[in-house]
Order: sequence, then structure tokens, then C-alpha cells
Amino acid sequence: DKEVKLELDECKERITANLQRDIDWRETTEEDRIQMVGPSDLHSMRDALAEIGNPRKGLMEIYKTMGHLIDQLEEMLDMMGSGDEKRMEGGEGLKGDDEDDVALSGVKL
Repeated sequence: DKEVKLELDECKERITANLQRDIDWRETTEEDRIQMVGPSDLHSMRDALAEIGNPRKGLMEIYKTMGHLIDQLEEMLDMMGSGDEKRMEGGEGLKGDDEDDVALSGVKL
């Protein structure tokens, strides 16, 4: 049904926009919660947000953790690489002697 699809799309947009806000779910009023995700019948969404608290801060923590893990992986790859391999400027991986060499995740192709 066309009306249901439009309403569903509107709800998705509203949820996406509200999850970008820097707000702690546990400190919101019921009116704020209805405005953010909809009626109290949406138990799974509400339970997830109650567990997370502030979705924006949670995403930033994941982002920072991923950055640390990538740095550690790059350090490990640098230690494993031989002296004749060169890092690609401004990018990932290693490059060989030829300018046409291609690399992916530290593995020379």
C-alpha cells in the first residue's frame, strides 16, 4: 500500500535524523521519545536505545576504536614488511618498483 510505504519512509527519516542528535535516551521525556522513534509499542528500538544511551557518543567511540585498531594493524604490517618495499604515499598498502604496481591492504598484487 502506497500510504503505508510513505509513512514508513517518513518514520525512517525521522529516526535517522534523531539518532544523529547528541542526546542521552535515558534523560529524555516520554514526549521526546515519541518524537524521536515513535510510540511506546516499539519495544526493540526503545530497549536498544536504553542500552546504548547516547547513540552519537556510541558511534564516536566505535570510530575511535576502529582508528586505534587500524593504527595497530599498520604498525604490525610495517614490522613485517621487508626493507625494499615502500609505502604508497597518502594511501594504504605497499608499492613495488614499478609505478603501475597495485596494492591492497599491505599485500603487493
